Amino acid sequence: MSALEERYRRLLALYPAGHRALHEEEMLGVMLAQAGRGQRYPGPRDVFDLVKGGLSIRLRYAFGPGSGACWREALNVAAVVAPLHLLVLETSTWAVTPWALDGTQPLLTAVTPLVYALPHLLVIWLALR
Repeated sequence: MSALEERYRRLLALYPAGHRALHEEEMLGVMLAQAGRGQRYPGPRDVFDLVKGGLSIRLRYAFGPGSGACWREALNVAAVVAPLHLLVLETSTWAVTPWALDGTQPLLTAVTPLVYALPHLLVIWLALR
């Protein structure tokens, strides 16, 4: 493998693996065929085109028509994890609330953390249903 081919392969690593499996050899063949004799580095235009192409294919995979199921799954996970995180934060605040040993803690102060935790519990319950 020549130094130029190795450098082109490193640039082709910007493309997703599935795309490379289908097109890497063809793309590499075209780039090596158009390279000048004794050329050791890809030209700036080639580098720009490969970076731009790799990023555009990755963005198409991430936000294209076939990515809807992945985003739905990610939102489903976030719908459970975010309220659960907030519930843990509220519960930890509640757990460290100073309690008077003689029972003089006002009822409102004792119930407040529970009131803040209820919406989080409701969202978690709805997300799981």
